[in-house]
Amino acid sequence: MSRVATLASNTTLLSQLLTSQKKLNDLNTQVNTEKKSQNYAGLAQDSFRLVSLENLHDLNTRFASTNKTQLTKMEIMNNSLESVMQTISTFRSELGDFLSKGPTDADALSLIQQLAWTHLSEIQSFMNEKMDGNYIFSGGKTNTKPIDLSWGSLSEFQATYKQPTVSANTGVLTFDTVAETITSGVAGSFSGYAAGDTITITGTPTNNGTYTIASIDSTNSVLTVTTPLLGVNEAPATGVTIQPQR
Repeated sequence: MSRVATLASNTTLLSQLLTSQKKLNDLNTQVNTEKKSQNYAGLAQDSFRLVSLENLHDLNTRFASTNKTQLTKMEIMNNSLESVMQTISTFRSELGDFLSKGPTDADALSLIQQLAWTHLSEIQSFMNEKMDGNYIFSGGKTNTKPIDLSWGSLSEFQATYKQPTVSANTGVLTFDTVAETITSGVAGSFSGYAAGDTITITGTPTNNGTYTIASIDSTNSVLTVTTPLLGVNEAPATGVTIQPQR
């Protein structure tokens, strides 16, 4: 005797079949992916723990990345500072060579000035190093150069800081090797100087040299120096200059 299923029983059987098929598919997915669920909804109470672990993993990853960036920055800073120290050491050696020749050697003086400017520019370059578009020695102002020389050349720098030259063309300079004085024929000629200043004199027959001023008289026309004059008593009328060495 055949049994005819009702619509209700047929629907129930079909629903059970689909449910079983879904469970089978879920189990196959778990086996293939080695994951309990493909989304947090399938983890139920374990989802909060998983999210916390993922956040902690992301935090550790960012921390490691930040440390790597800072390490790179420190290496760049260290290289820059080593270059600065090397530049200073080189200039110290060059300055020693210059001092051995004396400031009256015009070629040596010109060379040491050019070397000083070159090394100053090099230090500016080392201290203005960038990383990711930011100046690494600028602290919080990463868009501002830590060192910004406003001069483009040695001549521009000298034009700003060059000391005035006192010329004896307007009056006779008298050199007294006994009193160790230099007297100008024009009162007030030495008003721009002070005791302790160092001057270099050129253009005389026998008294060219570098001297330190011990005192200046009240008329600012007589210098007393602490170092003996190199030549003899003389009073050259023209062509003598006194250059401050401050």
